[in-house]
Amino acid sequence: MKNAGVDAVYLPLVLSTNLAIVTAAAQNNLQFKLAVLATGYGQALLDQPASQTIGPEVLLATGWAPVELKTAATKKFQSDLTKYSTYRGVPDFGVYTGYLAADLMIKGLEAAGKDVTREGYIAATKGLNTWDGAGLTCQPVDVSAQGFGQAPKTSCSYYVQIKNGKFVPYPNKNPVKGKLIEASLNG
Repeated sequence: MKNAGVDAVYLPLVLSTNLAIVTAAAQNNLQFKLAVLATGYGQALLDQPASQTIGPEVLLATGWAPVELKTAATKKFQSDLTKYSTYRGVPDFGVYTGYLAADLMIKGLEAAGKDVTREGYIAATKGLNTWDGAGLTCQPVDVSAQGFGQAPKTSCSYYVQIKNGKFVPYPNKNPVKGKLIEASLNG
C-alpha cells in the first residue's frame, strides 16, 4: 500500500484484521489520511489496549445511532439493556441487532393483533411499510413487500472516532447521508 501511494482505506473485515492492517501501516510509516473500519464499534474495542493506539484518522462506521448521541432512542436502548439484560457499556453489533430484531418482531406482533398466525404476522410486518429501528436508524427502513430485495435510493451511516478512551461522533452528531449511484456493468 505504501509503494502504491495509498492514503485512505475502507476495511470491511473483522476487527482483528482491520486493527492488524492499521497497525502494520503505522509500523511501516504509512500515514493514512483516513481509515474507515466497518466493524469494531462497541465496548470490546475500548477495553483492548490497541484502542489507545488508534489515531484520529481512523473512523468506525455504524449503521445505527451510537449511544454517545444520547438521544431519546439511545437512552431508551441503554435503559432497556440495563433493565432486561446484564450487558453494560457501549453496545456492539450483536447487541444492536438483537435489540432491533426484537423491536421489529414486537411491532409486527402488535400490528398482527390478538389472533396471530405465521401468515398474519408476516403480512402485518410487511404492512408496516417502514420501520424506524426503535428510533436508532438514520432513515426509515422499507419493510414492505414491494421493498423486499430492493436497495434504498439513499443510505446513511454514523461514524465515530476514539478520543481519550471513548467513542466520539464524527464529524458531528448527524449521520452522513448519500444517494445510490447506479453503475453500469457494460462499461
